[in-house]
Amino acid sequence: MVRYRWSCQVIYGRWGEFYELQERKVALASERGWVIPRFWVATAGNLNDFFLERDYETIEQLASELSAREADYEFMKLMRESYKMVVQGSVRIELFQTAAEAR
Repeated sequence: MVRYRWSCQVIYGRWGEFYELQERKVALASERGWVIPRFWVATAGNLNDFFLERDYETIEQLASELSAREADYEFMKLMRESYKMVVQGSVRIELFQTAAEAR
């Protein structure tokens, strides 16, 4: 199992617009048969932080889907719109695998 986590800090006052774009990206992902993310927010700490997580069976599945997303005009248009609402330098991408697989 592989977990992909994307996080950022949303510019103050842009949260609603940013979240609406995330929901539009989920609708596209659903139409294309991609993995649907879970969204997380901080209940303590930086309250404008946004987290997206998706789980994949293999790293190859993740790589294939990332390539498909990057090649998709509609999806990338929404990504570019989203980035306008993100604090510069705050985007972070993390990849995890289960501890049993890492042994």
